[in-house]
Amino acid sequence: MTLCINQSGAWRNITTQCVNQSSTWRKVVDGCVNQSGTWRCYGMSAPTVSISVSPTSIVRSGGEGGTSTLSWSSTGATAVVSSSNFTTSSLSGSQSVGPSATTTYGLTVCNTFGQTSGSATLTVSAPTLGSSFGGGRLICRASSINWIVAPSSSQVSRSWFSRGDSNTRAQQVTGCSGWFVPSRTQMKNPGCVCKNYWDSYSSFYWTSEFNSSYAYLVCMNFYPTPVKIKGCSYPVRSFRCVTY
Repeated sequence: MTLCINQSGAWRNITTQCVNQSSTWRKVVDGCVNQSGTWRCYGMSAPTVSISVSPTSIVRSGGEGGTSTLSWSSTGATAVVSSSNFTTSSLSGSQSVGPSATTTYGLTVCNTFGQTSGSATLTVSAPTLGSSFGGGRLICRASSINWIVAPSSSQVSRSWFSRGDSNTRAQQVTGCSGWFVPSRTQMKNPGCVCKNYWDSYSSFYWTSEFNSSYAYLVCMNFYPTPVKIKGCSYPVRSFRCVTY
């Protein structure tokens, strides 16, 4: 920006922060010059602000899913006036955000000469059935619950007494907690009902206890729930639920 002062009725460019006042060069430290006895601002303006999210859209449900990086910066600003949907007092910075719904982030900064606002919108969509989500695959959405089946790489073959090994394995594979061995009812629906959304599945899975010696299996092919001696070895696959 070119700086000018009125000298003898004509505008004169100056390239330093000095003006000729009474034939003496004087530093101008506040962005003003004395013109006809009145201080006049020059070369100063309201600040600029930039705010963005990357990526601009994520898949998320409840407290889980993708995140985005919110970044902001400003020039010529001296303070943050306000921020919306995030908190900051810094004129520049970044933070990870992961809202449950589409959110617009706003920032207003100021200096002596005014204030400027900026905003950025992060679009949030729900995961689709069959998609990778929450450490496994989303197989059902019902009653505000996402039902997730653990990946096939976490499936184990155990006796009914050691079925909990499936939960441990699922956590190791996915890094997510909250896995459980589904009951007979849960394995039938949504487990078997929504089997098309699994990445792969076996014919039979251990589920609930029948009595002290036997436990239920669920057949993934045509719904029967036979009972088998608990000491037999059959596949076990864990589920987890995420509220949305």
